[in-house]
Amino acid sequence: MKKNQSDIYSRKDYFRKYFESLERKKGGLKKIKKIGKVLLFGEINDETVANTIASLEEAKELGFKAIDLVICSEGGFIDYGNALIDYIIHFPLPIITTSYGCAVSMAAVIFQLGVIRRMTPLSILAIHHSHSAPEGTPEKLKKESKLANYQDEVLFTLMSLRSKIPLDKLKKIAYPIIYITPEEAVKMNLADVII
Repeated sequence: MKKNQSDIYSRKDYFRKYFESLERKKGGLKKIKKIGKVLLFGEINDETVANTIASLEEAKELGFKAIDLVICSEGGFIDYGNALIDYIIHFPLPIITTSYGCAVSMAAVIFQLGVIRRMTPLSILAIHHSHSAPEGTPEKLKKESKLANYQDEVLFTLMSLRSKIPLDKLKKIAYPIIYITPEEAVKMNLADVII
């Protein structure tokens, strides 16, 4: 097995364990009365991710027992999004995700991490394959392409495991991009409820 393939399998286990833990967290939500709100608005970049992490920590310190991560984002940088994904997976409190307006691209992936994934009637999800605008030598372009394919595999694996949509099917419907209404998202198991 190639190194990248074994890495994808270990990430698959990483995501699977997290999603299995969501069922336990979901059961405990009914008893929780003190739910904090944290906003993830705008482009996913170093600043918004740092602010979101700081807000999650502050909500935990204030004694909230669960968090509603409210998302309105056009997506952004994969590396910063991955940092937030790792952070949420290790965060000790249950996180509900709520899409207001849009959860596009990387924001749609982050949305999938919610114990309960909620969408407002006017919100949309959009998923697509990762892309970049690399410049440079043919060797650099080849390396960038390989990295984009690897990132695609990781992020689509996360969404496939959460939604239970087969990986190949999810990749196919997301090419080049798919916009998903709340009703469609619930039918596809990319969201749990419309609020």
